[in-house]
Amino acid sequence: MNTHIIVCPFNGDTLSRLAGGAVVVNIADVYEIERVYHESVRFKNKLHCVRVYTDIPLDCIEFRQEWRDIPVALYAPTLGRFTQFVRLLPILRQLNIRVYLPVATSQDIIWLRVLSSLGISTAINFDDGVCDWDALCDLMTYALLGRVPHATIEPFTYIATHYAPNQRTDFGAVYLDDPSRSLHMDDTGCVALTNSDLLKKDFIADDIRAIGDITQNERYNQWQQSWRQVFLRPDGCAWCGGWRLCQGRFHKDSNDNAGCKKFFIELMDIAKQHQDLRNKKRELWQL
Repeated sequence: MNTHIIVCPFNGDTLSRLAGGAVVVNIADVYEIERVYHESVRFKNKLHCVRVYTDIPLDCIEFRQEWRDIPVALYAPTLGRFTQFVRLLPILRQLNIRVYLPVATSQDIIWLRVLSSLGISTAINFDDGVCDWDALCDLMTYALLGRVPHATIEPFTYIATHYAPNQRTDFGAVYLDDPSRSLHMDDTGCVALTNSDLLKKDFIADDIRAIGDITQNERYNQWQQSWRQVFLRPDGCAWCGGWRLCQGRFHKDSNDNAGCKKFFIELMDIAKQHQDLRNKKRELWQL
């Protein structure tokens, strides 16, 4: 079973069990990044990234040059004090890092735009289920149609790259939560399809080696067809114009279904405009 990235907690037993495979390692202490890297080298793992969940604002983190070649997904609560943060930019720009920030308030969204404008790749953290949809629409337009150079803002860039008008576009890969690409393992070796399944202890196997060919796994095949279940629910998701992107992802958490709908419908239009601009070729006049 070496076709998927395995998202796992950080300990030697887990990494040795996954020796030679692709991994994402979850940690809570940002200063364990180097240790994760060295342990992954020790067990010959392909380190897709170190995913850090910290409650420390960005301006209080001591970013280090030693992290320069280590891929990092950093989930932080806020940027903090901008005047304090600015001093970190010289080293931060050297790192292979993407910063995930929440979008509960317009100020949170402003920080995402500021970071992007400063050359720092960012991503929206939807985990708390609270969104300022109107402000997100503005951020999306900036991310995909803005003419001033800036770093990527996910999941907008991913969606614009993969969007096809007549297909579903799943952006779970941005959050390492796409079972077609990644699986989740706990510290005992049990494997789940998604992070939410992992938290519920809803496992598809009690050992990664027991999975074999994932395409032959019954639960995996059920997941591949699970998107159809939305059409059996008595709510608005099934006939929402933005469903091909959202796919009911915010059904349980969103208190503003109208805002969610408007956002994803507009995102589809902006993604198409972005693709058209990239594909448009300028032809030189002919003699």
